[in-house]
Amino acid sequence: MNPLRNYLYDWDTAAAWLSGTQFAPELPYIIEQLPGLWGSIARLNLPLIPIHGDYYAGNLLWDGKKITGVVDFDDSRLEWAQYEIARSLWEFTRDDAAFVLDPRRRDAYLEGYSSANPGIAHDLGLYMKFIKLIRLIEILSTATSQVRGDLLGDFDMDYHWTNLLWCKEGKCL
Repeated sequence: MNPLRNYLYDWDTAAAWLSGTQFAPELPYIIEQLPGLWGSIARLNLPLIPIHGDYYAGNLLWDGKKITGVVDFDDSRLEWAQYEIARSLWEFTRDDAAFVLDPRRRDAYLEGYSSANPGIAHDLGLYMKFIKLIRLIEILSTATSQVRGDLLGDFDMDYHWTNLLWCKEGKCL
């Protein structure tokens, strides 16, 4: 996939819109990060699997503490397993105040994932690369949707600024 123009976002469209926001001075950082992150991950030749693409609490149905269903499959596609793991790991274990994955929740999540998929080998360094890439993609895809008029709701500056800070400051431990 082209890291500057793909089905999720268009760099030119997103950058033009973001240049009128607090993200303007950060655009050089973002464009510098995308090709390197994308390339370093793509060179690994990871296998593709079907993923949900938007696995977070808002897309889960619950019965007490048990997940009983998953909804909203419009982001489903073939993707790297590590993409889905990293994205959901960030969703369920992040500590935004410290820009870390909470170690207790992180380890519990990965242990649960491993019990359901015993063959998986977890690589926190790789997951952090994915988290960084996914956070940048989310900023750009939401900005592109803002311009195209297909964004449900408004561009949440605080949320996306936190995404950017995760890219710049996020740590595994």
